[in-house]
Amino acid sequence: MDNLDEQIQCWTTGDKYRMAAFQDEVMLRILRRVDAMYSENEGLDIELVKVVCERTLYGSPLRELFVDWTVMVTYGIRHPKAECVAPKTMSQSYADEIRKNFEKLDGTGLLPEMLAKKALYDSRGRSTFTWRANMYNNDDPRWTKFFLNGHGFDCTCTKNGSPHHKSPSDAAATHRDLLRRNPVRPDPRPATDSRTPFTILRHGTQKRDFHRRQEWQAELSADEKEVWEVILHWIFKRTLPGPQAAEDLELAVRCWIAGDKYELEMFQDAVMLRILRRLNWMGCDDLGFNFSIVLLVFERTAPRSGLQALFAEWMVMCMQEEEVHSLPVFLSDIVARSFKGSRACYKVLDGTGFYPAIMENQNILDQGDVLSWRRNPSDIHDDPQWRQFFVSAADKYDLPSKRQRTSQERQSMARPADLFAFPLHDSGDFFSRRTKRGSLQSLDTLSKPSTQNDVSPLDVPSALPVMEDEDQLIDDLLEKSRLISIFIGGSHNALQVQQQVLENLSPYFSNALKVDRFKEGRDGVMRFPEDEMDVWKTLLQWVFCRKLPKSLNTRNGKLTEDDLHLAVRCWTTGDKYGIKDFQDTIMLRILRHLDKLPLFKMIGVHIVLIAFERTPPGSLLRNLFTDFIVMAVYRIEPMADPDDRRIQPSDHVLASLEVLDGTGFFPAMTAKKTQFDKMGTAAFDWRYNPSSTDDDPDWKDFFLAYDGFNCSLSLFFTANNHQQTTTMDEMDQLIANLQSPSQRLIELSFGAEPPLRVQQHILENLSPYFIKALQDTFREGKTGALHFQEEEKDVWKELIYWIFCHTLSSSKDKKNIRLAVRCWIAGDKYGIGEFQDAVMLRLLERLDLTDCTGDEGFDVGVVFLVLENTTSKSPLRDMLVEWMAINMLEEGTESLMEFLTKFIETSGENVGESLVRLDGTGFFPAIMAKKALIDEQDDDSVWRWRDIQNVKVRWKQFFVGSTNRSMRLHV
Repeated sequence: MDNLDEQIQCWTTGDKYRMAAFQDEVMLRILRRVDAMYSENEGLDIELVKVVCERTLYGSPLRELFVDWTVMVTYGIRHPKAECVAPKTMSQSYADEIRKNFEKLDGTGLLPEMLAKKALYDSRGRSTFTWRANMYNNDDPRWTKFFLNGHGFDCTCTKNGSPHHKSPSDAAATHRDLLRRNPVRPDPRPATDSRTPFTILRHGTQKRDFHRRQEWQAELSADEKEVWEVILHWIFKRTLPGPQAAEDLELAVRCWIAGDKYELEMFQDAVMLRILRRLNWMGCDDLGFNFSIVLLVFERTAPRSGLQALFAEWMVMCMQEEEVHSLPVFLSDIVARSFKGSRACYKVLDGTGFYPAIMENQNILDQGDVLSWRRNPSDIHDDPQWRQFFVSAADKYDLPSKRQRTSQERQSMARPADLFAFPLHDSGDFFSRRTKRGSLQSLDTLSKPSTQNDVSPLDVPSALPVMEDEDQLIDDLLEKSRLISIFIGGSHNALQVQQQVLENLSPYFSNALKVDRFKEGRDGVMRFPEDEMDVWKTLLQWVFCRKLPKSLNTRNGKLTEDDLHLAVRCWTTGDKYGIKDFQDTIMLRILRHLDKLPLFKMIGVHIVLIAFERTPPGSLLRNLFTDFIVMAVYRIEPMADPDDRRIQPSDHVLASLEVLDGTGFFPAMTAKKTQFDKMGTAAFDWRYNPSSTDDDPDWKDFFLAYDGFNCSLSLFFTANNHQQTTTMDEMDQLIANLQSPSQRLIELSFGAEPPLRVQQHILENLSPYFIKALQDTFREGKTGALHFQEEEKDVWKELIYWIFCHTLSSSKDKKNIRLAVRCWIAGDKYGIGEFQDAVMLRLLERLDLTDCTGDEGFDVGVVFLVLENTTSKSPLRDMLVEWMAINMLEEGTESLMEFLTKFIETSGENVGESLVRLDGTGFFPAIMAKKALIDEQDDDSVWRWRDIQNVKVRWKQFFVGSTNRSMRLHV
């Protein structure tokens, strides 16, 4: 019984049946084994520690032994006789490894015991430990305290100071004797055939003969069953399982082929990413690769399929790395190593398309070209060139950032580990949805939207509304909520928009819809015969979905002439009705377009004409175009000196501008040129952006609703953020929905209080949760009523205010932190990522100025709220842990137990009860790993310091809807 896990099992079994003498015999062997492992600097098996904690009570000898051993190993308390070993350098991957190990122990009670033992050790030294490393050549007399009967080393299991072992034959005979006396009863379950029928729900396939929720029965072979286990796991969990098998590459290939057969394109891409990561570190002579995989690929896939292309290029790359130029030699010397009967491989491959594919890629190399496949030089990112091997995600391939990649992913990419060891990084249509607490009936598995919105909820005015406005909005939704009919141009089809949506756009609509003042307010009908439908499409898309059309948010920031014309008309319409947020959103796109134009490039005169005809003198759009045209006409360079001789505009240029006569353009142009002659380029509000990647902070002069890039909530996204857009088809669908007679007001009720009424389309644009909930298949959809718990009303007040006003309220409530946390959790529950980001930014700004012991920071109740309502990978939990770890560092507290004690006492809670409650929530593994990382790295590794500039850029790691977006925050 030399195996430590067997010894532990024997001891715990003896403890279960109160066999103290047997426990002492086993304990002696455990002590000897642990002492040997510790003196040889062997690693600690976390699984064994977990088994001990799960099977023993607090205070038991075995538990005390493993607590001491774990503390000594974790904190580097060396064995007296061990050779000096340099401590391991702390890194992000090592911190993740610590966290991963401690998460296994979370909830067992060991982590609080470890913290208490470590705090005691800091004050007393090595005498703290019940068990100490043995400094004797024989058994340590101090081990007697771990024995129950007090016999010490005189127990019957020792002979002459050494343990007495039964021989294997004796143990086998004993086992046979027990079986003969107590025969095992046969298993009543019938034996299963290798071809087991499956009944599954068809999801994710595009085959026409299969429909959603239609049952389909098929008999599967043993090989097909293994593949379908992977497919079913992916269908229902949107992630791949993690079988630990030597032939995992072959299984992945078979999974890809099955996905190709059933047209599961997203599944194919998920598997393909694993294959790419595996092949990236594999050679043809690797044990995990054999010839049968090549045969499988080329026999069962179509010519030029993504899998065939991958393996053909990869094998040619291996030939190049092995410096083998002959294909027969390559097959004989390398591929045939793992294939029995290798001489037959030439004939087997004939006719599969293998030879043409290999020769084609060889020809590419001979001509000096580079293959698309190559060894990925990065150990952090996936290679962008891999995108060609994807089926459905070729245009959506999104590379995870360093912050997003987990330690498990880094380990899997750093060596050829198990193919399915980590989940697919979501990109494009690849999405996963965690199960939320308290979700509406069966809707808790709904998926979050795969696209993000263009206008962030963080782009809000710096002058936030007061709390009374929020209460007024709620009162309006209780009393006078209704749908307003809007007629645009000469259309006879009315758009149905909720009154509160319009009233919160600008004072224009708020005044026009007053029942006792104007006809529009009494009839609930507004007509805009002079307005254009394409402008209102863009406006309503921005109002309901917080998105702009794709044409206004291009990858490179450039707009076509028609799109720039639409942008100008949108800005002037926003100016007409006083919708400043909308004007600023459009203005940013215009600025980006002008910034990308070549130096001295003119813009269409008819576009400038629209701007001057529809705006008053001194408007920001007029100023922008005046500055731009003056610099282009007189060829003024960005850093020009007014004393330099200017090129006068040609007659042709001046003739093209004659159409602007009478609009106020020429007076503005003359005044600007005169101002430049006196002041130089400082006269221009518009300046050429010195950066090729960032928005220019000087553009702030052209914003209305906030002070550009200096406002506290200004997160501007790069111009190539083309995913945060909507297509013209989506815009047409929105208009059709608003024109539909089925549009209605949905009642939101909270306990016995009167319900709030919100337009259905507003809710449906928040997240897929409400799309599903309001379908006719659910009671909520049939009745048009959603019921929530009464205590959620204050959270929904904040959410509704954000929906209608595009900003958060400025509540000064003392419980603001707790309310903000609850709002974030609600956004997570219903899949409203943008609302979560708006709340998260408010939290970050608030916490950046507080510490753990301050009145405005977290208290232990908020900590429990976060831990009990979020997952281990939640950004909110990550932010909480980092914030506490950094405050602990700032206070100069080395002992985590001391810090937690002070923190809990400041909150007015019982320390012992709180520590017990924290155990099992994942807090201890996270804080211990984070503290170890921060202790090792420098200041730049943490998320914020008050004396460091531009730290808010790092906050983007805590955002949900903005995680995959390149953001620029100017502080």
